[in-house]
Amino acid sequence: MRKILSLLAVASLLMLSGCAPTIGTVLRQSRFSELRPPTTLVPPGTIIQVLDKDPTFVNIVCDRGDALGDPKLHESTSENVRLVAESEGTLKLSGDYLEQLRANSEFKWIRSVSLTLSNVRVYEITDSTFFSSVRNATEGCRQAVKFRISQKQPIALVKSVMQADVRYSIIFDTATTLDAEARRNLVKNLAMKLNADVTTVTENTVDGQALYWGIRTDGKLARLITPDTVSADPSRLERLARAMGRVMNPVRATVTVVKPK
Repeated sequence: MRKILSLLAVASLLMLSGCAPTIGTVLRQSRFSELRPPTTLVPPGTIIQVLDKDPTFVNIVCDRGDALGDPKLHESTSENVRLVAESEGTLKLSGDYLEQLRANSEFKWIRSVSLTLSNVRVYEITDSTFFSSVRNATEGCRQAVKFRISQKQPIALVKSVMQADVRYSIIFDTATTLDAEARRNLVKNLAMKLNADVTTVTENTVDGQALYWGIRTDGKLARLITPDTVSADPSRLERLARAMGRVMNPVRATVTVVKPK
């Protein structure tokens, strides 16, 4: 509780001082890795290749359906409350992210981009649900995971996500000579970079729905989807689970030895 209050105090002081916290700061405080750009493509249960960390850039190895079928997701109510509190008010894009966008000459007139989140949710897949669903992995997914491992490329299971709607507000440089139509076109092109909904574009705002902003991952669980581990041998899964600090109910077989007469 003290940690949560301290995080809220920091966010409040930043806002009162006129320095809005970044979305990356809010996510890191809750131990989420920031996704750039936010996306709808990596729900819990997705297998990803991690291309870069902090912020996180990913390549999808298996979508959730190919990896686990249609597993039940758990909504974390307590984390929802905390993240709503931490993300209230105006946030901003990280400075380095804004500079990356401004490197495109089309966006040079953008001075800042702020965002307001709503409908904040945290969804996760539990360990028990994973182990109940892992045999639903398609052959294509198993082979894809095996290939990435053979290439020594880091893979992970998306274990939980922070999802939210957003309204981006764009402030232009005062020196710009862009008219209203030109600004709308610029915001539309920016919306595509940020995975926002281009149908909601105005000359200085655009909205996005149900975007994943941050993820938590588990590399050990992702490796259990390979052909060598997804097998008819339940004892192998049990040993792997115990090695990860988890205990599954063992499945034992009774063998009767019949001596020849």
